[in-house]
Amino acid sequence: MPSAGGRGGVKVSPTTVTVNLAPEQKVEGRLIRIDDFIVTLADSEGIQHTFRRDGERPLVEIHDPMKPHAIFCPNTQIKKSTI
Repeated sequence: MPSAGGRGGVKVSPTTVTVNLAPEQKVEGRLIRIDDFIVTLADSEGIQHTFRRDGERPLVEIHDPMKPHAIFCPNTQIKKSTI
């Protein structure tokens, strides 16, 4: 019977991101890099897109599947090999 934990662990979905460029224009994909100046993602076809950030523009929504678990271990950083 397959196990969900232990060595080898559970496969974690990658962190995804939605970049809202205009009211009807969004780009979504797997988060590659984000900082105060740029956000880089790979779309569903694997093509990388980099957007320059200026404060809150464009609006960037990060979808981190591990975020709900952070409340259980607030002083521990969860390492992910997907970013």
